[in-house]
Amino acid sequence: MKILGKVEYVGTAYNGWQKQKNGKTIQNVIESVLSKIFNTEITIYGSGRTDAGVHASGQRFHFEVAKEKIDLGLLKHGINTILPDDIRIISLVKVDSNFDARKSAKKKIYEYAIIFGEAKVFQKPYFCEVKRQISRENFEKTLNLFVGKHNFSSFTSKVNDENNFVRTIYSIEIKNDGNQAIVTLIGDGFMKYMIRYLIGVALAVANGKMTLEEVKKRLEFSSSRQVTSFKAPANGLTLVDVLYNL
Repeated sequence: MKILGKVEYVGTAYNGWQKQKNGKTIQNVIESVLSKIFNTEITIYGSGRTDAGVHASGQRFHFEVAKEKIDLGLLKHGINTILPDDIRIISLVKVDSNFDARKSAKKKIYEYAIIFGEAKVFQKPYFCEVKRQISRENFEKTLNLFVGKHNFSSFTSKVNDENNFVRTIYSIEIKNDGNQAIVTLIGDGFMKYMIRYLIGVALAVANGKMTLEEVKKRLEFSSSRQVTSFKAPANGLTLVDVLYNL
């Protein structure tokens, strides 16, 4: 039986999603709990990786078990009873045997949270603080450049990519509320550090460290790469959901 799980977590205390030999990760913790419940080694496969310190309100993963009849509601309750307080399973559903949490994904939704000024203590784990005065207009203009199908090779740390670094961002919306801004990005996929680079570059343009023309040149379909040095911190980023045709 193949099962698709949806999980939320606070990434502050973890070295990202992906399993590591040394260091606590979300995948390590969930696999440990599932293996304990089923009394056999269980491997989970995520829709993608989140970096150290990045949060999720809707990360997806799949795993397989030998049993064909399982009370998924009872299983979810059992997993959450054992999991630490900063990780919680939202849902478990049965899927077809050919389903793959990563390859079957159609869209991914992320949010990046910013405070313009100094964050309160309880906000610091979830917001990027921008203490310098910036042009909010130029910040939005820069983000608008990223919408569409582009070569994002200069906005990721990946060395090689099976899709030649081409991704499509369907929309970027900015919700402003006083000194806070929530940036919502929806795309067909995002490479390692990609969103953090996009936000970092937008902030760099907004405070005069880059120009819009420099950003446009880095989006050209070209074999040359100029990986940016402006990367926003991890704590402002949340994987909101992964969408499938189920």
